[in-house]
Amino acid sequence: MIKTFFSFMLVALFFSGCAYTTKNMVPYDAKSIYVELFSNDTYRKSKTDKTFRKDIDNVLTDELMKKLMQDGSLKVTSKDNADLMLEGRVVYYCKDPLRYASITSDLVDEYRITIRAVFTLTDLRTNKVLIKDEEVYRVKDYYVSGTSMSTEDSAVKQASEDLAKYIIIKVVEGW
Repeated sequence: MIKTFFSFMLVALFFSGCAYTTKNMVPYDAKSIYVELFSNDTYRKSKTDKTFRKDIDNVLTDELMKKLMQDGSLKVTSKDNADLMLEGRVVYYCKDPLRYASITSDLVDEYRITIRAVFTLTDLRTNKVLIKDEEVYRVKDYYVSGTSMSTEDSAVKQASEDLAKYIIIKVVEGW
């Protein structure tokens, strides 16, 4: 009886095991991709509103094309020659104070930026949407004083690089 129970448990554990798998979102015969300029859907209620970031669409699109070229699994090309199209929107940008110089100070030492985007991947040969409105985001913290100081532009570039890398992984590897 005990031997049967352990045999059953061993078989159950074997078949319920966990394994990592990737689902390639790109059809096996797709060789090229067109990256449309992402739109900038961040908005500004007033001149002091922190949710608007000029040119974030250009920065993210440039990083996407760089990451695709580095990956090498798809050739970046014009829309007329592409098998796939990657398009999207930057839907959110926020710059929040993270750390102040002191408890009584209004001087900010560290900020956190958040960039959120939505993207769609389409097979242009069949007009089939492979990924629809996938929402992704990345955050980046940066110091504005001290030995590790940086600029908002530098932080935006780094966050865009991370976001582009994440999007390409989701497109190419399907994670």
